[in-house]
Amino acid sequence: MKSPLAAQGIMDRWNRIGVYGDGSCPEIVVYTHCRNCPVYEETARRFLDRSLPEEYRKKLHEELVWEQEARGDLPLVFFRLGNDWFALPSRCCAEITEPKKVHHLPRRSGPLLLGLVNIRGEIQLCVSLRRLLGIDVGVDQAIVSGFPRMVLVENGKRCWSFPVDELHSVRRIRQRDVQPVSGLELVTGIVQMEEKTVQCLDENAFFALLDRSLYERG
Repeated sequence: MKSPLAAQGIMDRWNRIGVYGDGSCPEIVVYTHCRNCPVYEETARRFLDRSLPEEYRKKLHEELVWEQEARGDLPLVFFRLGNDWFALPSRCCAEITEPKKVHHLPRRSGPLLLGLVNIRGEIQLCVSLRRLLGIDVGVDQAIVSGFPRMVLVENGKRCWSFPVDELHSVRRIRQRDVQPVSGLELVTGIVQMEEKTVQCLDENAFFALLDRSLYERG
């Protein structure tokens, strides 16, 4: 089996007559070791400056393209409110749990700020995302799900929870598959998922809306 150097047409003298071969090279007396020999240095330079094999170039190109596409992916959490589907970046979704009992706050709870919920021993504010987004309370009975969930989101030290009618999945969507929209404060784009039109919520505008809900009474 040829060595990588031999395959490139480069003679690896150190493995034949040098310190790694039979030691018959007369230059060993002068340079003591092949690493000190200018022939070794020149051979190394030729090896490093050689053209890359086409197969290797193709494989490297495929790996770079895959990495670029992976960086362009958007990991999103898909959920339903009423008849409408939404998605949030998964990085801001801290936890998804079973529905929790909401404890009302005297003189504070209302249509927007529902109250407080206990999630893993921590008390979190609970809001009606359906009310905040202006979602129609009527639901097509054909899509009613038996799996409502409570979603906990966080942004820095701010945490909020809100109930959703259905949590579909967490999946990666390619950036180029998101159709941009204009004129909507909260929605950055539209994506198609299993014949569903999903509105992708803008993370910053979303949390700004949650902050404002503290001062809204309905």
